[in-house]
Amino acid sequence: MNYTKLLFSLILTLILSGNIFSLDTLSAKYFPLNVGNVFYFKIEDRNPGGLIVSYNSSRILRTQNYNGKTYYYCTNFLGFGSIGDSANYYLRYDSLSGNLVRYDLSLPFCNYESILYKLSANIGDSTGTQCLGNTNMKCVRIADTLIFGNTIAFKKFRYYSYSSNGYTFIKETIFAKMIGGFYAFSRGGTGQSFQEKKVILKGAKVNGVIYGDTVLNVNNISNEIPEQYTLSQNYPNPFNPVTNIKFDISGTSVAQTFGTTGFSVLSVYDILGREVATLVNEKLKPGTYEVDWDGTNYTSGVYFYKLISADYAETKRMILIK
Repeated sequence: MNYTKLLFSLILTLILSGNIFSLDTLSAKYFPLNVGNVFYFKIEDRNPGGLIVSYNSSRILRTQNYNGKTYYYCTNFLGFGSIGDSANYYLRYDSLSGNLVRYDLSLPFCNYESILYKLSANIGDSTGTQCLGNTNMKCVRIADTLIFGNTIAFKKFRYYSYSSNGYTFIKETIFAKMIGGFYAFSRGGTGQSFQEKKVILKGAKVNGVIYGDTVLNVNNISNEIPEQYTLSQNYPNPFNPVTNIKFDISGTSVAQTFGTTGFSVLSVYDILGREVATLVNEKLKPGTYEVDWDGTNYTSGVYFYKLISADYAETKRMILIK
């Protein structure tokens, strides 16, 4: 009996003193990891050449075990990867450290994991200086705000680089509780090499709950399965500043039938062949769709739009006149 009382007293002391490990499950809600979760982003790229607006989605597709740990395969992390480029990561939330980490073969000395964000951070806390996949992001704000009509807690992380000229802002990211990555912003370069990128969450499906706009700017106008893929001429054409593009997604190709692909990409290019906007980058079911392109921030001239889906590809020309 005395041993039982002593053991109980010891455990109670450890709990009250905080010296026994605890699992932080609340912070995990700032980036919910479940297969089937999908996040829809609007991306604004600005450089000396102008503004490019595109849309993208990030999806958690499956789980994978590495070294006895379960990771979630996430496409296009935060809509644009770590610093402006698409990235597909194997992610997990470490409940002991409160860190969101990714599987990284380049870091054997860190158990093959790099730290992206410390989701359990309080204001002033950072990811530290080792095993980093997202250079020392510091939590600078924790508050509530209105997101998709609901008052939701968020955490803002920010990174500055330091040189002899002082501190320089590099990027910041905001995570919303119960939803995930809500906003990201990065800036770099000067003069002709200046680049600025803004990623804004437009909608999400998280743990079966729908938030915001989950179809971006693509409208499904018919569920009747077309016999073949088609890309219609935009209307009106010429146009100023908005035009409408319709296209058919068929279910007759081998790739569609057997599910080897299903992502449809509709992009806009300028006369030099440079991609200036991505209107669609989604896994669409067979049907007829339409999407608007707003040329307000673009100069007058000839543009081309190209649809790629399964084994189909077609390009058409349109004219913006202001």
